[in-house]
Amino acid sequence: MNKALSVCLRTDIKPKDIHNIIEWLNNENVVRYLNESPAACDGLLYLIDSVPSHMLTFHLNQRGHFFLVCRSQDSESVGFIKFENLPGNCYEVVYVIGEEKLWGKGLGKAALKKALELAFFDKRVKAVYAKVHKKNSRSVRTALSCGMRLSKAGDKATVFGVTFDEYIKKAVNE
Repeated sequence: MNKALSVCLRTDIKPKDIHNIIEWLNNENVVRYLNESPAACDGLLYLIDSVPSHMLTFHLNQRGHFFLVCRSQDSESVGFIKFENLPGNCYEVVYVIGEEKLWGKGLGKAALKKALELAFFDKRVKAVYAKVHKKNSRSVRTALSCGMRLSKAGDKATVFGVTFDEYIKKAVNE
């Protein structure tokens, strides 16, 4: 098993990061299990063309919180984490490692762990949920290894979740 690489979640979004995201969203292997709209790339291209670069972060954070997954604070983005607000002071989390050559190295797990820490300690949410496509075995393993539990099973997707109390219990026991 490969040792997990260290990651950071960067909030400052640059045009190069938007181009990376567009590249990932145009990769069938990356989007196979995502629910992103086919128009997402067009919207991102529009942002690059019409919004000053210092406002990109603002625009990508309008419906929640958006973070780039990077191997260090100054390095290029390799994926993203997106929190969307849910009722009851909860978040839905979407986690994506867009660089295929880095799949299976623990980056997704490391990024999700950092995201959960941020959600519970900085944002003070009550619970975090992830809707995972049933066939996305890596993402299922990532959610479970980060302390999320099965919350709801559907035909195509399974919802995993963790409450603040569950997160703290797991952290204390590690």
